[in-house]
Amino acid sequence: MPKKSSRDTLLRQWSMLKLLPSRGSGLPSSEIRKRLQEHGYEVDVRTVQRDLVQLSQCFPLRCNDRSVPHGWLWAPDAGVDIPCMSVPGALTMKMVEEYLRPILPASVLRVLQPHIDHATRVLSQMDAGNTVASWTDKVRVVHPAITTLAGDIDADVLENIQDALMRGLQVEVAYQRLGSEQSSSLRLHPQALVQRGPVLYLIASAFDYEDVRIYALHRCHSVRILDEAAQRPPGFSIDEFIKAGRLHFGSGELIDLHLWVSAELAGILRESPLCEGMRLQPVETGYELHACLPWTWQLKWWLLSQGAAVRVLAPATVRAGLLDELRATLAAYSEETVELASVH
Repeated sequence: MPKKSSRDTLLRQWSMLKLLPSRGSGLPSSEIRKRLQEHGYEVDVRTVQRDLVQLSQCFPLRCNDRSVPHGWLWAPDAGVDIPCMSVPGALTMKMVEEYLRPILPASVLRVLQPHIDHATRVLSQMDAGNTVASWTDKVRVVHPAITTLAGDIDADVLENIQDALMRGLQVEVAYQRLGSEQSSSLRLHPQALVQRGPVLYLIASAFDYEDVRIYALHRCHSVRILDEAAQRPPGFSIDEFIKAGRLHFGSGELIDLHLWVSAELAGILRESPLCEGMRLQPVETGYELHACLPWTWQLKWWLLSQGAAVRVLAPATVRAGLLDELRATLAAYSEETVELASVH
């Protein structure tokens, strides 16, 4: 097996061959160097020129000396076919595998798997100095909230749901609702798949109803694809569904939220607003916040999580509901304190 530096030279030259055009005036060595740098190869023009001369002894390349600067290209009728994955291509394939695997159809993944394996080999063989190849070691996606582990999704269930969604067909699903010990049979019209944190949800309408709901795929125990076409509810849009807060477990109801927030929280929200059109107004002890957004469980959890840094002023129903929640929490801790004291 060649040494690491020899492999890197070989891959660089192979990438260079893929860069060369088969018609026109050709690419000057300075432009080839620039494009190689975009692939993560740090070389000077002299190295590029030397490589081109060496490669022209083995491949049908020619230097167009009629143009200034001289351009390099494949000779006419060379029949160019270089089966090589570029470093940017390999990086893209690895990023696709890492971040899009849950929502890519299984049939597509099977087609891509040889390319993913090839991409892994290409990146592992690159020299440590290749800036593009090392990109996967320098980026991560971290969710702002505490994340739980994903539920186990049966591979056949996922593939059948993806297949039905792609083909626009109904499915019969054995679905176990949260808190239930038994599965129930549902006839669903798949509309979309959405990855929300660690959980993959099917967005679908059930039976002949037009209202669209969410179904966690790890609660689907079996799926049978039906021969009937899935019906699309009038006016349904997955983007509007998400915008309405339905993936944050809301009904789509909009509220005019009026809060008092601390100066520290106001600073954070000024950089990352709760929604478009949010307003912050300074008051003596902090800031008043006004925002129009969907009322969801996620918003409720966020308000409770801020502790003394936030206080709901309106709507009154939201304020009363949060007060009840806080009183119940306080009572639970008070009861626990009494129990612990009696134990000791």
